[in-house]
Amino acid sequence: MPLRQESNFFYLTGCDVANSHVMITISPSTVASSEPEVKSTLFIPREDPLETMWSPPPPTLEAARSTHEADVIAYSDEFEKHVAGAVKIGETAVHILPQTIQFPTLPVPLLAALSTPGVAAPPMIKYLLPALHSARLIKTEYELELIRQANAISSRAHEVIMRVLGKDVKEVGGRVSVNPKKITAVMPGQWRIEKEAEAEAIFVASCRREGYVPLMSDITRHQPNMPPPCTTVATIEHSLGVL
Repeated sequence: MPLRQESNFFYLTGCDVANSHVMITISPSTVASSEPEVKSTLFIPREDPLETMWSPPPPTLEAARSTHEADVIAYSDEFEKHVAGAVKIGETAVHILPQTIQFPTLPVPLLAALSTPGVAAPPMIKYLLPALHSARLIKTEYELELIRQANAISSRAHEVIMRVLGKDVKEVGGRVSVNPKKITAVMPGQWRIEKEAEAEAIFVASCRREGYVPLMSDITRHQPNMPPPCTTVATIEHSLGVL
């Protein structure tokens, strides 16, 4: 099965590499700069010989820098160190996605380090997901054009299905009725499409012929006991977002 990257992570990074993370830090404006400083760090896994026996290797840091717009790109095993270095005790608000089965979970040691009683407030889960949902509602003209193209392709695919079903209405046992006034029911076994899966196959094939892979459904993206496809941390005064 191909990787289904977590949607919010993919929106922020465009990275489809499993076991990747992103940290976004937002530092307050200073005398030198009237705008807050936003910095993104993308973490990708190192190449593992045991993994590359069966799967393509992850990109090198150099290759990732040429394809992703993150300010810093590092290895995933450095993630906790970078987060710890970005957190300023008493000054940093850490925002994370809800730690539920719907989203990849942060490493337990990292959560413990970010939630030290009396030292650091626990990461907040209230704001990051709604903020991402709001941001994703805003589309650029380029994104709108892609949506229009996807709609046009999927509409033509639906028309293909309707034409196939239309032939079934006109034909009985593979032969066109010679008497248009005689209405003959199409019996079971005579339909070209008898199951939903068959309609889906025609729909997907039609879309793929035009270079578009349709999203048929939004299934659970992360299963327990499976390595998380990604993680995000975000930092207000000093604000940190982690995915």
